[in-house]
Amino acid sequence: MSKSSNIDLFNEITGKTLAFLYENFPLEKTIRIKTLIDDASIDDASIDVTMENGVTVPSKECEIAFATIKWLIEAGYISAKGHPYASFSDAVLTAKGLELLKLMPDSLTESFGDTLLAASKGAVTEGTKDVIGQVTSKALTAGLSILWQGISTLGS
Repeated sequence: MSKSSNIDLFNEITGKTLAFLYENFPLEKTIRIKTLIDDASIDDASIDVTMENGVTVPSKECEIAFATIKWLIEAGYISAKGHPYASFSDAVLTAKGLELLKLMPDSLTESFGDTLLAASKGAVTEGTKDVIGQVTSKALTAGLSILWQGISTLGS
């Protein structure tokens, strides 16, 4: 991954994760952290670690990827079992995650899920990463907006 802000990495990893689970729904799948980050220097023996002063620690990208998926679980978008810094097993979209990806905003001709899936299938370029990040940000914002509207209606 190129040097990006935490939010950019979060959006890209979220988009890739949601697209993968959307494509495979309702099957439970394993998400390997290695597949979410574009670092060719990471091999299977040291999937997500760097050496600093002789101590093995996760790279920034691996920490962010792992924390992102944990956040998606805690926010209720996906269900999965974590294996620190390596993978998540039994991963599947929840009802909330599926509904989010089925939303079709006026600005798009297809759902968030279909748009993310198409972008994630293309050649990985900075432009593709930007599209994934932007669609992910819009999807999460739309999901929060719908949730807020529901809460506001209950209070009326």
